[in-house]
Formats: sequence, C-alpha cells, structure tokens
Amino acid sequence: MPFSTRTLAAQALPLVTVAVLAFAVSGLYLNSRISPVDLALPISVDSQGNARQGNTLVGRLTPAGELSIPLVTPNNADQPVNTQVEIDFDQSQAEEQVTPTFISIQGTSTLYSSWLDERRLTLQIVDIVPDSYTAVSLQADPGFFTPGLLVRFERWLGGLNPNDGPIAAGLILLVLSGYSVWISRSPLKTGRQSTPTPPADLRPIQLAILHHGGVGPADLIALLFDLAERGYLQIIQGPHGILFLRTATVEGLTDYERGLLALLFATNQTSHLEDILASLDKDLFSAAVNQIYLEIYDGFQTQGYFAENPRFTHLRIKTLAIGVQFAGLLYAALGATLLSSFSVILWAGVGLYLGGVALYWAGGHTLSFSALGKSYLGECSKFLGYLADSQHIGQEGTQGILLFQLMPFALAGRRSHQWLERFRHTSCSVPQWYSTQDEAIVEPLLFLRRIENTVKSISKDMASLKDPNVE
Repeated sequence: MPFSTRTLAAQALPLVTVAVLAFAVSGLYLNSRISPVDLALPISVDSQGNARQGNTLVGRLTPAGELSIPLVTPNNADQPVNTQVEIDFDQSQAEEQVTPTFISIQGTSTLYSSWLDERRLTLQIVDIVPDSYTAVSLQADPGFFTPGLLVRFERWLGGLNPNDGPIAAGLILLVLSGYSVWISRSPLKTGRQSTPTPPADLRPIQLAILHHGGVGPADLIALLFDLAERGYLQIIQGPHGILFLRTATVEGLTDYERGLLALLFATNQTSHLEDILASLDKDLFSAAVNQIYLEIYDGFQTQGYFAENPRFTHLRIKTLAIGVQFAGLLYAALGATLLSSFSVILWAGVGLYLGGVALYWAGGHTLSFSALGKSYLGECSKFLGYLADSQHIGQEGTQGILLFQLMPFALAGRRSHQWLERFRHTSCSVPQWYSTQDEAIVEPLLFLRRIENTVKSISKDMASLKDPNVE
C-alpha cells in the first residue's frame, strides 16, 4: 500500500525525537549501571574514556573529564583486602598524561601506582575495608580522551541553567504541536470559483472526511439530516416526545446508511428518541456503531481518492502519539528521580508528553491522498465556495427548497452559517419530513437549531460508543 510523503514524515519526526531523547537519557542512566570491578581481571580503557573488563563497563568518563572506577571487596570479606589491578590504555603516552588518584570513604586504604610502560598502569591497593566506598580516579590531560556523544550531551546539559527547563519544554511542545497542525491541516479550502452542485458521487459524510479528516458527532447530524432530506425518515415532535418514522426502504442506500437506519429502527418502523438512546447506552462499545464507521471509511477508500484508508492513517499516527506520550512520562519520571540533577530532563518529558497529546489529536485529522484524490479536492472546493458565497442566493434558491437540500453538505463542511446567510431575505418553509406543534418554528435558523438539538444526543452517543481502535 503506497504512503504519501506527509504520512511518512508524520511517522519519522516523532520517532526521531523519541530515539534521540531515549539515546540521551539511556546514556545518562549508565551512571547508575556501572558494574563493580572484578579484582582478578585487568581493566582496559578506550579512547573515549570507557573502562571495561571484557564486555562489562566498570567506569566511564564524567562530564568533568574524570574517569572513576569503583572497587568492591568480595562478598565474603570480613577483614581488609589487599589487591593489585592492571589498567591498559588504548592510546600511547598515557604515562605522561594520566594521573591516578585514590578515593576512600569510611576506609583507610592506601594506593601505590607504577607504570609498566607508556600504556599499562599497575595499581596496588592496601587495606580495602569491607563495605567501604573505594575508587580509583584517573585524571587525564585535556585532549587525551575524546568524549563520546553522550558525555558531550551531559556537558551541555549540565551547563544549562535550571531555569531553562520550561524553555526546553516549550520548544519541544512548539515543534510537535506545530508539526501536528501542519500534517492535520484541512486540504479542502473554499475555492475562488464556485459550483452550485456537489460532485456526483459525494455524500455529506464524505465531505466531512475531506474537510477535517474524520467523522465527529456534528457529521453524524449531517448524515441524519441527509437521510431525512432524501426521504428515508421523518422527525415528529409531539406532546409525548420526539418520534422517528422510517418512510422508505433501504434501496439506493450505502452500507453505512443501511446500518444507521437499522440502529435507529431495530424492531419496527417507528422509534422514540428515548428508546434509541436507551438502546445505545447498553454497551461500553457498540459493534453496530463500529461497523457503521468502518463502512464509512472503507467505502470511501474504494473510490480511489486516498493513498491508504483514512482510518489506517489515523490509527498509525495515534499509536505513534501514544508512544511519544509514554516516552514523555518516562523522561519526566527519570528527571524527577534518578536524574534529578538534570531538571531539564523533567521539563523535556513534560513537553514531549504534551506534544504527544497534540500529535494524537492530529492523528484523527490526517489524510493521505492519491493523485485522483487531489484532483477531486478541487471540485469539492468549488462546491464549498458556492455554499460560503457572500452574495444572496440566486434564482435557483427562491423557493427555499435548495436551502435544506444542501444543508447536510453545509453542516459537514462547516459552512452552515454562511449557507443560511445566503437565504436571509428568502421565504423558506420547514421541510415536509419535520412535523411539530410549535408554530414558532418557521424561521430556518430556529429550525436548524431545533434539528441539531434533536439529534445531537444520538450523534454524541454514537461517537462515544465507537471503539477507539476503529480509527
């Protein structure tokens, strides 16, 4: 399945961010992962100042340029221990540029050192007291060791002012949030040219996906409005509540439209709003609702407008965002505990977590278009331009019928107020599929608000019943 550059970039940036921070934090954590020296084995020191016994790290260069190697007495020692340790350096001229010193806490040990040649140093330690802290410190002249990336990072980090932590968090949040806005920006803009009709195969719910990348509660309102306008259901508001009446067969409907009607009218041709809401509230997640969402996305994908199914794009970026948030929590925890001397780590974790939240939001609004899809966007933009035109409606709208025919598209494309404004001075009647005893509902704006309030509870419940893994 092909991927767009934007989709690949959406994956790459957070992954690189997490990898760099993980690399840096894991390097800092090595300070607490130094293994004790086996007093019976020689120690080798490489050019970066890492001391090893075989593959075991027993000491490493600090940001101050000191190589400290802790020594530990055997577990069964009950009296002072004498030992001799040999240290081999990778570089020549170690004898001239390295000075060994001795650190002993709660002990009275003595260090004797001698050079066997310019690379090999022998240390003899006398009277190492059990359970005391004893270490050999190797002070090298500047330039003898070549600090690795992690040591340089530690030096830079240690040189930061603790007050710079919020700045670091702000920068990380700014980058991730800005990137999230960029990848999720709507590709569908109001065109300068206008077309009075939507593309032949465009449905309102599909326009919603094109406009803001996904299907939300407001878009389900547009879907219900569209079904009513096309003659598949009626809404009756009477003294005993709101009644939905099914008025046509499923012929000519898409799979998701059939699924929605089956959800509303599970047993007969009429349903009260309270009964619909009660049936929706039975489960934490609804398989029927999930299926409707799947059919919306999968059906649109078959038309060839996307490089990949929109819900796959959503899932991938959301999963990545969860990883970024988890990494942020990890860094914040490390910055508050093991690495408390580096407060910037804590703040960076906070910034990374919040940036992950922004990326998760962007995951539900990001699309990957094919070449055909990009061309299709141009046609839809022209239609949006018509809905949002500032001029009063022309002859085609004098009867007011057009207002409600295209209102589902206006709702899905977030142009309902502009579309209503075009009919400000036009006489419009309430559509035949809506009945009410309230004689005050004669003005289009009041009617629209009433319809939105009527079906809002259904759309919100459906959106909440969708399994997050569906998209």
